[in-house]
Amino acid sequence: MTTDANESPITSPLLPWLAEFNFPGADSTVASRIQEVERFALVAAIEEINHLLALVFNLPKDAPPAPFIDKMRNEFRKSDPEFPGYGNDREMEVLAGMMMYSIMTTSRLNAAMCALSIVAASVSGVRSLNLPCDLVAEATCVLEQLSETGSQRPDLTKVALGKEMIVPPPALATLDLEVEAVRKCLTAIITSTQATLTKMAQRTDKALTDVDRFLRQQDEELQILWWFIGRRSHYFNRDMDRIPPSAHPFVFAIDLAQYISILPGPSSISALISRSGLSDNKPQTLTTLLSEVDAEFLQPMVAGMAISPVSHPLHFAIDRQLEQKTGDGWKQAWSNRTKLPETLELTPHAFTLQLYRERLLLKPVRA
Repeated sequence: MTTDANESPITSPLLPWLAEFNFPGADSTVASRIQEVERFALVAAIEEINHLLALVFNLPKDAPPAPFIDKMRNEFRKSDPEFPGYGNDREMEVLAGMMMYSIMTTSRLNAAMCALSIVAASVSGVRSLNLPCDLVAEATCVLEQLSETGSQRPDLTKVALGKEMIVPPPALATLDLEVEAVRKCLTAIITSTQATLTKMAQRTDKALTDVDRFLRQQDEELQILWWFIGRRSHYFNRDMDRIPPSAHPFVFAIDLAQYISILPGPSSISALISRSGLSDNKPQTLTTLLSEVDAEFLQPMVAGMAISPVSHPLHFAIDRQLEQKTGDGWKQAWSNRTKLPETLELTPHAFTLQLYRERLLLKPVRA
């Protein structure tokens, strides 16, 4: 799935994305678009992912700020001075999707953040996309792969010396004791030794980093397991039996996300939610799900959080309801802002998983 840096743009997996456009000088224009997409994806900041989300989900009320749009256009002008300054909104939408796809396939930390943002913004597929590629399905696959890869024990055999050897220069075999020849031999030996030790140090450093990440993730999964067995909310410091069932999705989301510092978290989360009694049966409207829960369980979801209607739509709904305090008059404004239906229905399992994903996006994470 990862695009080879040396791969010709003509064979790039990004090529089908541009099939709908009739560019002048098609081959060269397509090649330049793909080149700039991949270049932008390599340097894109995490905070820019939300701007790309607003473009691909076509959310005009949360459109990216003008400086970001100008930055995008200027990137494409590097290889195509004729790139439009306006009037190509559809192309910008598709290019944003290409960027997100490329981020997911070229960056380790940003891949997880990007994929998680896409899946969370889709709200179980309720928000639709008009892209040449099923970006939500791709993001779901990336999350599954990252979770599985993170659970695999690092292969420490790669730390071995391998093929790198300290090779003495051929002149040393002649026993030529001329001062200049000896100097050259010693210089060659030192250079070879430094190169070999550098490669060994790099492999060792990577192995230690991988082991550290693996152990931290194993610790997180162990803590989640003990949390599940103990059935006690860490955040609210009370047994789950003392928490109303209607509040369980909110409590589970807060507690589970607290244990995760490495995105996207273990692949077992969905199974744990099901095992906890939050099933895929009996969908309920968002209004019902929120109205049945006391404010003491809702307030911690949004307090002090920088909530985005794009990537945290359920948290945004919680925030709007808490502001209004009574009634459901908040629904229409929330729906207009998020482009989600006022009658949005989710099963308890989907609701909890969505809250958990949004919660992960709202906390700082480690690599």
